[in-house]
Amino acid sequence: MFESYGTGEKLTQAGFLAEKTTTLVFLRFSTVLGNRGSADTVRDTRGFSVKFYTDEGTFDLVANNIPVFFIQDGIKFPDLIHAAKPHPDREIPQAQSAHDTFWDFVSLHTEAQHHTLWNMSDRGIPAPTA
Repeated sequence: MFESYGTGEKLTQAGFLAEKTTTLVFLRFSTVLGNRGSADTVRDTRGFSVKFYTDEGTFDLVANNIPVFFIQDGIKFPDLIHAAKPHPDREIPQAQSAHDTFWDFVSLHTEAQHHTLWNMSDRGIPAPTA
């Protein structure tokens, strides 16, 4: 449950941000390009999603652990997914960057090159715990 202790009325009309309002939420942590059943330890961008189930509808809040993303234009999102994910009819587990289609996509989009450089740094792997 999300409970608003203040008010956001100066910024928005969203009812779930009114003072002392409680809203049902669902929180998910995941890798960005990992397919179903992929390991948590692969080199990938980490992200989270929070769904707020409000009286006005569902509000999704999504974020990543890297300050840049593969694309800047939302129209390219289906192209990114098709380039990076395994084919749905096979779903052969493999490292996400092993796809030739992924490297074709990266070579053609400078923002994807920038994100890939971040992903190949230490930010792309989980930090070991003590």
